[in-house]
Amino acid sequence: MRALRIVLGALAGFVLVAYAGCTVFERQWYLGMLPVAIQVDGVVSIADSSGFREGCGAAVFSLAPATLDRLRAEGAAALSDAHQARSHVDAYHAFGTWRETPHVQTGDGMTLADRWLSGMDCGGLGHDLQQQIFDAIGHPGSYYATAPESGLIVIPALKLVVLSYFG
Repeated sequence: MRALRIVLGALAGFVLVAYAGCTVFERQWYLGMLPVAIQVDGVVSIADSSGFREGCGAAVFSLAPATLDRLRAEGAAALSDAHQARSHVDAYHAFGTWRETPHVQTGDGMTLADRWLSGMDCGGLGHDLQQQIFDAIGHPGSYYATAPESGLIVIPALKLVVLSYFG
């Protein structure tokens, strides 16, 4: 019986260490998707879902005070250098032109212009947080830029940065 407890305790310890390692890796991977010019203080929420080849999800970060101050002083110009993901140097991970909200959806949900937004729902991001994000992008004062299957939203009023992807 004692040997069984030792084995179960070791197994539980291994599972906890593996989970912690995966959590750290996941956070670092999503942080690596943000351009260096967008500094964050921490993770608010990560929600994702993946299959054999594709996935969807969202990572929500809290804006660092320095980035927030720059946004308040300069507006969209503060994001002029925020295009390339910090850990992925290729065209697929490069965000295009920053635009001020409101973001107008095409309405069909299938074009790349809209599909990246569905990563929040597909990945299982909390309903209340999703609602706050969609409210913010429907009004002036936030900024967004897209890549082939993803998009970044910077919401100064909520002090948030949102990475959403689908594909």
